[in-house]
Amino acid sequence: MKIIEGIFLILIFCWVTLENTLESYLRTAYYQGFHSSFYSILMLSLVTTLLLFTPVWIELLCRGEFMKYYGLKFEREMLIWIVLAVPVIVAIGFILDPTRLAPRSELEMIEKHYTGYLPSSIAKIVAEYYSPMYLLPISLIVIIPSTFIEELWFRGLIQFKISNIKTLGEASIPTAILTQSIIFGLAHIYPVALSPYLPVSKTLVFLYAMLGGIILGIVTYRFKSILPAWIIHTLGNLITVIS
Repeated sequence: MKIIEGIFLILIFCWVTLENTLESYLRTAYYQGFHSSFYSILMLSLVTTLLLFTPVWIELLCRGEFMKYYGLKFEREMLIWIVLAVPVIVAIGFILDPTRLAPRSELEMIEKHYTGYLPSSIAKIVAEYYSPMYLLPISLIVIIPSTFIEELWFRGLIQFKISNIKTLGEASIPTAILTQSIIFGLAHIYPVALSPYLPVSKTLVFLYAMLGGIILGIVTYRFKSILPAWIIHTLGNLITVIS
């Protein structure tokens, strides 16, 4: 059983890499190629979500009790953590925003070759193609599935599995939180990480995602649930895109 768990964990890492590559492409598709059709965005989001859920379907078939395993039950105390965590993550994102700190040459390259890489770039495209009345529903259609999948993988599958490695002893929890946050950070820079360009932007995006991943990991550990982390993640991304 331990061998199966280990192999599955490796497959999740590989799937995360695939997901981030596909998501980067879809960001451009969402906001450029499909901006004229609300239905296209809805269907593409649905199909993509079903595809990227593959590791979760496997886990569900093997384990069962999906809702219980991921702690998908709301508690009142979660509200306090959500209210405190969202402003912190948004503030970190503002402080480490590449559009303020990265060189102009990098920003021009991002705008030309890596559309959708930065949240601010997405917001700019959204403002150009969509009226305010469509901005919120379209952003929700795109953000909610992607944040749920990321929470299932990073705080759910990866953090839960590493934290259950008995050989790590008391270090299993901090190791799990730190590991998933580093992978979370690397996943957010993956397509561009293979390029020698954009060193400042990549570093800032990595640090922001990693620090956010640590906060989400702590919240997940506190409640043994990915639900508050999902809400925090969704609100943080939504505020970034529409602000």
